[in-house]
Amino acid sequence: LAMLMRNRIGRLNGREIGAALIKICAASAGMSAACYFSYRYLSGNFADKSFVFRLLEAFVPIGLGGLAFFIMAKLLRIGEVEQVVSMLRRKFGR
Repeated sequence: LAMLMRNRIGRLNGREIGAALIKICAASAGMSAACYFSYRYLSGNFADKSFVFRLLEAFVPIGLGGLAFFIMAKLLRIGEVEQVVSMLRRKFGR
């Protein structure tokens, strides 16, 4: 696919794509760690296994993982995240 794209549009800016891939992998590693450790904490420290607790056990790590990814992406200055933040700022007036 990369060769087909190169034939159609010319350069692909491989170094920029590689740098973005490394940054995204680092942010994903932070997200994975946040999800893993928050799940282990919740499942290990609370004996209640009710339905509500199971929901919290599922959704709290997801939320913390998303927050960790966003923070890491902002710190690493991932371009796509910067674009989304600027679009949201324009839309909501800040």
